This record gives sequence, structure tokens and C-alpha cells, in this order.
Amino acid sequence: MREEKTKSNIVNRYKIFLLTLTLMMAVAFAFIYIIELEVRSSKFETIEINEKRVVSLENDYIGNEFRMILSDLNYIDSIFDDGLTASHTFEEIKNEWMHFSSERFIYDKIRFIDTDGDERISIIHSNDEAYIVPDNELENKINRYYFQDIMKIDKEDIYVSPLDLDMSEGEIVEPYKPLIRFAKQHYDNYGNSKGVLILDYRARDLLDAFKKITYNSNGVMALLNSDGYWLSAEDNELEWQFMLENQSDITFGNRYPVEWNAILKGKTQFLSTNGLFTSEIVNFETMIDSRNGENILFGDGHWYIVSIVPRDGEYGSLFVDIQSDFILNLLKDDIVYFVLIIIISVLVAFLLDKDRSAYSKIKYYSEYDALTKVYNRRAGITRLNDMFPINDRRHFLVSICFVDVNGLKLVNDLLGHKLGDELIVTVVDVIRKMIRDNDFIIRMGGDEFLIVFDELDPSGAENVWERIVEAYEQINNTEFRPYLISVSHGVVCHDNKESTKVDELIMLADEKMYEEKNILKSNLDVIRKS
Repeated sequence: MREEKTKSNIVNRYKIFLLTLTLMMAVAFAFIYIIELEVRSSKFETIEINEKRVVSLENDYIGNEFRMILSDLNYIDSIFDDGLTASHTFEEIKNEWMHFSSERFIYDKIRFIDTDGDERISIIHSNDEAYIVPDNELENKINRYYFQDIMKIDKEDIYVSPLDLDMSEGEIVEPYKPLIRFAKQHYDNYGNSKGVLILDYRARDLLDAFKKITYNSNGVMALLNSDGYWLSAEDNELEWQFMLENQSDITFGNRYPVEWNAILKGKTQFLSTNGLFTSEIVNFETMIDSRNGENILFGDGHWYIVSIVPRDGEYGSLFVDIQSDFILNLLKDDIVYFVLIIIISVLVAFLLDKDRSAYSKIKYYSEYDALTKVYNRRAGITRLNDMFPINDRRHFLVSICFVDVNGLKLVNDLLGHKLGDELIVTVVDVIRKMIRDNDFIIRMGGDEFLIVFDELDPSGAENVWERIVEAYEQINNTEFRPYLISVSHGVVCHDNKESTKVDELIMLADEKMYEEKNILKSNLDVIRKS
């Protein structure tokens, strides 16, 4: 029974140790979790703000560039208004336009095309030099899509063609030359259209500047046309797919269908399974001064500026919206801290266990007798007092047996204290085996003990005592120790009918014990004769 109790204590001790360790690690993890959640959320909020700023910066840049080009278009139209209606001044205008192109160097061509589609003036800027195209090399552009579109616009409208690549004889010119055509019809003083003014804007500088601004982004920037094709991408292979054969399915919408649908619905910043998406529409209509009554017709619809901060990228650990991913990133990023926490937790749990063990020992020895492992006088009497009900209406019955070991001093004097201690331990061990689990023993001091029988009347207590005495006789008859076990006892009982106090009960039991002891003294012989 004692071995089972010892094993149970060891198991309980390990359980307490593991519980302490688990609690400490849980508290440490919760602390790191809360701190990291706050820190990463704050950093992620900074990224969100930054991406909005960069996207807005890109939009502002495109807007400023377009406003400058539209201003140039209106400048050319107003300055040369009179000269364009009289053919004899074309040579003078050509020279002025060539000078303007040399100064601006952002236009691939500046042209005037009459209503029949014939080029009347064409200035080309190439190799850092502008020159006038000879009359015999001027072409008819009546079948070009942009000329047909321009001739359909109203008087105050400005046409902006799609951003695409320059083509010659049906083939894309290499190296790629991105162009946007800004155009408006020119009218004489009578309101008759005389043709169209066209600026072929070199968009390479705009796209290069767009990519330079993306360096401020924490993600991947993209410039998309209205169909979701890449006009500018971090991966150059994604660009201009709409102009290449068999590449029409390479679109932003096919790669990010959910996100593209959200962007088309007007969402400007949102989280998806792929990351943080921030977008703005390039609203070209805002680039026109509405006070002049002008309207802009953009052949490519809206452009979209999109920033993507991917979950699997550099800032993936800052995404905290998916708890499982956040915890995994937390464990991965802070593995060193968690290892330290485990080590510290084990150490602290070990020290606490040691402290608890030391405390348990101190508590144990403050309550139990070191030799017999039964209650000492103070703890035993306290427990006995606690058994007495506060309310007399509750049924209560207790019997106490005062026990005295006969001849202990004689054994100590003649056989030594070692055998005296053995005698005491034997007396207690026999009693412990015979009483019930709810009964207990108190060492009152020296060779005196008290047995407390809970809910047992004197008759029942005496029956137990008879079995105890029989066990002592069995030891005396079989083990042949140098001493004989002899014990005196006295039993008293207490119930609700009496108001006797604990001290009085002990005194009564003591008196009864001495009555028996006096009877036994006449024939008492505890030292075995050889």
C-alpha cells in the first residue's frame, strides 16, 4: 500500500511539473503572441499606408505627364492656328515643329493629316535629332484605326489612343517602341474640320519612370489596361502580351480572377489569399480642364495601377488575418525565443518543483512524526478538533483509544535505542494495518499514541483493538525478538449527546489506559529471557 502511494505521489509530482511547464509556456506564448500581433499589425498598417502612397504617386505622375502632353497639343493647335489653314505657310510651320520636337524630344512624330488621310506635315525625332519628312515620303493614313477614330470625335474632344507598340508594315518594330497618340481635329474660322493634329508620344520614358517609382513599394507594381493586360510589370515577359500571337490569355484577370473582379468593382485595398492588393484607376477625364469645355476620349478605356504585396514574399510574416499562418510564421520567425522559453520554463518549473518538494517536506515534518510517519501531537489534535461539528444537529460519533507502549524505557536502557525505535515503529505499523482509511493515529509524545476511530462506537473500537493485540502476540510468538511487545490502552467515546471537549476525552482515555497499565505491571516482562 505504501509503495502504491509512493508511485502515486511520483505520478502526481510529474503531473504538477508538466502542468507548471505547460502553463508557463502557454503564458509566455500568449505574451509573445499579443506583442507580436501588435507589432506586426502596426508594421502591416505602415505597409498598407505606403502602398496607397506609392500607387497614388504613380497616378499623379501619369496625370502630370498626360497634362503636359495635352498642353503641348493645345499649344501647337493655338500657335499655328492661322498658318495651318494656308498651305503656303507649311514650310515655316515645319521648321517651327522641328525645333519644338528637338526641344521636347519626347515625341516620336508630330503630324498634321488632312481630312482625306494624307499626311501634310510629319516631323520625326530619331537618334536625338528631329527632321522633316520629305513630301514624297508622306503617307496616307486613312485606313489607320486611330485616324478613323479621331475623325469621329466632336470639335472640343481630345483623342488618346491605346498604349501599344509601334508597327511597320504589319510587324512590331524592334526594339519595342511603346507609343500613345494624342490628337484633336483642327477647325478653320468657319468651323470646318481641316484635318487632325497628332502627337506620337514615346511612352518608354513614362514606363521607365513608372518602374523607378515602384522602388518605393514593398510589393510588386503593375500598370494594366482596361482588359487586364500588363503595360508595365516587374516581369518583362508579361508585358505587351495582347500584341503577341497566341498570348491573349496572359492577363491579370486570369492570374488573379478574384482580385481582378474586386478591382473592377472599385475596391482600392483588400486582402486575399494571394496577399495585399492596392489599386487605383487612372482617370484620364480629370486631366482635362473642364472650364474649356474639352472632353477626353481614351481609346484604351481606364488604366489600373496595382500593387501586390504577396503572402509568400518578404513581408509574408506580417499578415495576421489568417491565424494558422500567423502562428506558423510566429513559430518560425521566433524559434530562438521559443527555445529559450522552453529552456527557461523547464528550469523554472524544475526550481518550482524543487521548492514545492522542499515545502512539502517542511509541511510534512511539521505535521508528521519523523519516526512513525503518523500525525504529531499538534497536527493530530487540530485534525481531531476539526472533526467536531459546529452545529450539534449533525450526527457525530467518534471513539479515541489512548495507547502506551509498555516497557519502552527498559528496552532502551538494556537493548539500546535502536531496538527501542524498532519497538515503537512495530507498534504503529500493526495499528496502521488494522484501522480503516478514515481512522488515524497521533503520536502524543514518547511512547504514547492516540487512535481516532471515526464514526465507531466503543464496542467497535474494542474489536479493532483485540485484532491489534492478536497481531502483537503473533509477532511475539514467531519472530523471537529480544523484547516482547506489550501495549496498554483505554477507549472513550463521544457523540452529539455529550458536550465533552477534546482535551477532556483524551484525559479520560488516558485514565483508562493507566488503569489497564497498572493491572499489567504486576506480570510485565518485556525483555525476553535467553
